Amino acid sequence: MSSENLRAQILESQRERSDLMRWKLLIVAALGAAGLGIQKGDVLSHSALLLALMPLVCVYVDALCAHLSLRIFTIGEFIHSRRVTPDTDTMDRDYEMFLRRLGPKFRFETLALHWSSLFVSIVTIAAGHFISTPTQVEMVLTSSGILGVALTCSIWLCHRSRRRAIAQEGREYKKAQEA
Repeated sequence: MSSENLRAQILESQRERSDLMRWKLLIVAALGAAGLGIQKGDVLSHSALLLALMPLVCVYVDALCAHLSLRIFTIGEFIHSRRVTPDTDTMDRDYEMFLRRLGPKFRFETLALHWSSLFVSIVTIAAGHFISTPTQVEMVLTSSGILGVALTCSIWLCHRSRRRAIAQEGREYKKAQEA
């Protein structure tokens, strides 16, 4: 596979990730509006249950985005670790090394992704205590929020661990190429 094909895969994955983040915002806003907007008598208990879906939607989108991030990182790691020969384009490798030095300076999107999910989950927990009178609705909202917090943290930790493993594999691949 050529360097151009790999770069095209990176760009496509970045577009998909951006699209998913937009959809996350739209779906959470729609669920929130529907859950808070249809409050007439007993309908509150049913419509408020839509709020319980918000943390789960966030977790699902976060998992998909984490996968795409790992795909992007893996391709970048491969490009960075490959052996430079006279017939390869060293600019690709030099650029990958430059990005590697910048490291965490490009992690704001990932932070926004996970922190927004934590925020939605915590708001869902609070909503269970403040807007609902039936105890079952409160329990569902609180449980959904707690599950959202736990799964968001789990996805973030898993993503971080796998990213480190990919980086280690890239270093080992590079050493094998140089040997």
